[in-house]
Amino acid sequence: MGQVVYLCRGSGCKKRKAENKSFRKSVGGSLQIEEVRCQKICKGPVAGVEVGGTLRWFRKLDARTDLVDLRRALNDGCLPKRLADKQVEKRTGKLR
Repeated sequence: MGQVVYLCRGSGCKKRKAENKSFRKSVGGSLQIEEVRCQKICKGPVAGVEVGGTLRWFRKLDARTDLVDLRRALNDGCLPKRLADKQVEKRTGKLR
């Protein structure tokens, strides 16, 4: 199984169709996308990835800039500052 990006499909995130579509297109076939129910941290797009064995959630993601940082986090196991600033600590390690 490849690296997984969990993408929130809650009603708040669904409203941001253009942003979600852009994010999905940028991910392409390089990462597996798994849609999950609302994570209660609306301000989408909202995505989660495992970094260093811990699931971490991020909001207000931009496909043009943040996807590079998500890939770096998945590959290197550390968070670039720009991505760390978008992390939602209260959801760390949790999946609804």
